[in-house]
Amino acid sequence: MNQQQSETPILSETDDECETSPLTPSLRATLFHQKLFQLLDEDRRAQILKESVIWKVPENTILYRYGEKPKVLFFLLEGVVGLFAQHHTFSECLIEIRTQRKLFDEFSLFDCERHILETRTLSRATIINIPALPILEALTDRPLLRRYFLTTLSTQLRKTIRRLMHIKQLNAPRRIAAYLLEISGTKIGTGIDETNTAFPSNVDHKPISIVIDIGCKRSTLAKMLGMASGSFSRAFQSLATVGVHRENNQMIRISDLKALRLFVECQETPIENTSVEFFRRNNNANASPPPNNLGNEKSLTFQMLSNDGIESRLAGALTEQDWINIKKAPLFIELSQNQINRLLKNAQIIVYDPQTILFSQGDPAEAFYIVLMGQVQLSLFSRNGKKTIVETIDPGMSFGEAAIFENGKLPVTAECHTKTRVLRILACSVLNQIDSDPLFTQQLLDSLAHRRKQLIKHEMECKKHSPAQRLAAFLLNQIDDSIAPPTSIESASCKELVLTLTMTKTAIAERLDIVPESLSRIFVRLRRIGVTVRGNTIHIADYARLLQFYDSDADDPTQ
Repeated sequence: MNQQQSETPILSETDDECETSPLTPSLRATLFHQKLFQLLDEDRRAQILKESVIWKVPENTILYRYGEKPKVLFFLLEGVVGLFAQHHTFSECLIEIRTQRKLFDEFSLFDCERHILETRTLSRATIINIPALPILEALTDRPLLRRYFLTTLSTQLRKTIRRLMHIKQLNAPRRIAAYLLEISGTKIGTGIDETNTAFPSNVDHKPISIVIDIGCKRSTLAKMLGMASGSFSRAFQSLATVGVHRENNQMIRISDLKALRLFVECQETPIENTSVEFFRRNNNANASPPPNNLGNEKSLTFQMLSNDGIESRLAGALTEQDWINIKKAPLFIELSQNQINRLLKNAQIIVYDPQTILFSQGDPAEAFYIVLMGQVQLSLFSRNGKKTIVETIDPGMSFGEAAIFENGKLPVTAECHTKTRVLRILACSVLNQIDSDPLFTQQLLDSLAHRRKQLIKHEMECKKHSPAQRLAAFLLNQIDDSIAPPTSIESASCKELVLTLTMTKTAIAERLDIVPESLSRIFVRLRRIGVTVRGNTIHIADYARLLQFYDSDADDPTQ
C-alpha cells in the first residue's frame, strides 16, 4: 500500500474524529422520499431507517478502500466526496466528484472486482450510513427495485461514456465548460445526450444567466478533469470570452447558458441528430444503415419447445465455440442452461461484412448483442462529426444492454471491424426475464458494473498518460489472465511474455487516439525497453520495465 493510503483514516465507529448520531425525524423523511426507499416494502424500509446512522467525518477519510466490497450505501448531506481509481500500479486518478444531497455509489454493491476504486472525503462531510443488506435482499422479490437499479446503473454508465468522450474530444476550455453545463442541468448536444434542451430553437434568444456552485475547490476540479493546476487556470480564464466568471473559489457565474453550450458544441446553431443521415454527412458517407430490415442478412430465429433446450433442428446453428463464447459473457457466467435458453427465445444469429454499421447512436434500443466471431467497434460521434472509439468488443463480450433500461436509445454507434457473427437478443426477452428471474438481474447488474470499470480504466489512461504510456497500458491489458500479471512493480518478474494481437494496428491506433503513423514510431521507441513486434505478435522481454514506464512521469521510454 502506498504512503497516501497508509496515512488516510478508515471510517470507523471508534475513530475519535468521527462523530455519530441517529437519524433525526427530518432526515428520516428525506430518506423516505428517495425513490429507492419508496420501492422497498414497509418492513425493510423500517429496518433501514432504524439502522442508518449519521457520520460526521474529517477530510481525507476513506469510506471504502481499494479491494473492499462495501456493505453500505452512503447519502451525502454536506461536503464533497471523491471517487478515485487505480490500475496496475499504485498511482491513482480522481474520477468523479460527489456533492451533497445524493445517494452514492450504487455501483459498489454489484461490482464483484472492486480492486480499482476507492471513495474518500475531499472536505469535512456529513454522511448517512445506510445498511445495504436489506436492499440487496429485496431484489429477490421486488421487480420494480431491480428495474430501478438497472436504470440507475445504466444512467451512470452513460455519464462515464460522456465523460470519456469529453476527455478525448474537447480541449481544456471546452472540457471545463461541458462540466459547468452538466452541473447546471443543461443538456449538451454532443451526440449521446438528448437533443431536447431548455432553450428555444431560434438563434435570437435572451441570455440566461445563473450562478452555480461547483461543489469543490477549483484545484480538485482540475484533478478530476485531468489537468494541471496551471493549465486549468489558463483555460478557465479564457472562458471569460463566453461569459464565465469566478465569483469566489467555488461559485461560478455563467452570463449566457446558450452561448456556453454552443461554444462546447463548436457550432453556431444546434443540429438535429438524424441518426444514420447525420453520421453519413459528417463522418462515414459510405457506411450502410443499421439493420432495421434483416432480410438480406444470414439469420436464424430460435424457437423454444421446452425449458430443456432449443429446437434440435436449429440448435446446430450454434457451434461448440459459440456456446463457449456465450457462457463466457459476464451476463451469462452463472446462469443455468435453462435460463440461457429462455433468454435466447426469438434470438437471431446475424453475419455482417466488415465496416457494416449494426446501429447508430440515438437509434432505439430494441436488442443487445453477443459477439460470437469477429470484432465490433463502439464509437461516439460529436455534433460536428468527430469520432471517438469507446471500446472494442471481442468474442464472448456483450454490448447494447445498458440502453434498454435508461431512455431506450443507444448511446454509441456499433460498427463491425472485421467479418462478424453476433447473437442478437431482443429487449423484450431481457425485460421479461428481469421480472421473473432475480439471478439474471444480479448478473446483469454485475455486467454493467464490470463495463463501467473497464471504461474507468480507459479514462485513467487518457487523463494520466502520454500516447506511449497508453500503448504500454494497452499491452498490459492484453496479457491473458492465465499469465497472472503482478499488481506492483516490486513483485513483477522479468520473464518474457508473448502476446498475439487480435486487432489491426490501425484499430489499436483508433482505440488509443493515436495517429497510425505515430503508433509505428511509438513501437520503435518501445524497443528500448524490450518490446518488439513481429507481425501480430508482441514480445515483452521485461514485464517490470514496461510496467515501470507505464507508471512513470516520462513521456518517452528513454527518459
